[in-house]
Amino acid sequence: MITDGHTKVIVSVDIEDWYHGPTMSAQWDSRNSLDRLLSATPGIERAYPYIDIVLELLERHKVKATFFWVAEYARRFPAFFDKVVSAGHEIACHGLTHFSKLNYRTKQSVFSLREFKKRTLTAKQILEDMSGQPITGYRAPNAYISGAMLDALEELGFKYDSSVSVSSIYNKTDSNLTGVTTTPYYPKRGELHPGDQPRGLVEFPWP
Repeated sequence: MITDGHTKVIVSVDIEDWYHGPTMSAQWDSRNSLDRLLSATPGIERAYPYIDIVLELLERHKVKATFFWVAEYARRFPAFFDKVVSAGHEIACHGLTHFSKLNYRTKQSVFSLREFKKRTLTAKQILEDMSGQPITGYRAPNAYISGAMLDALEELGFKYDSSVSVSSIYNKTDSNLTGVTTTPYYPKRGELHPGDQPRGLVEFPWP
């Protein structure tokens, strides 16, 4: 977080690679297919060298950030993950394999809510075991989010989500986002719209 005493800016970093995009990640969703991709093309992953650059930049400006990690990626690059933890940054969840629950074209569910909870809990446990800290934040892979997903996140013990964006080129949700701005809010249960009652999960929209 950066603050000048009056204005606060929250800094976050998504740790993912080129093949985690919405048109690609569905092809590599299973562990076996991903392993085949990586073994067939050595050196295909390119994002991890830049983690050092980001850490150096944050250290230079004395800024602590939230790093949203794809759990499967963290497990494959534990040394880089440990660098982020050792530097004192917050670790948050960016899904198990960066496979979106919502279809990027239709916004319909690709798999069940039960499967979402199972996958997300696995990711949460991986990141907690690796970091030694509770994982309370979540950002949906590719930022495709729904109200039902937020309810599931709250049930799993997450305290906040940061997936909603009203400034995106196109709407990545199953909602019209009426009433949503860039201000943090408590969502209505089952929806992404702001509610009038506090709850156990806060939404931090993108700026």
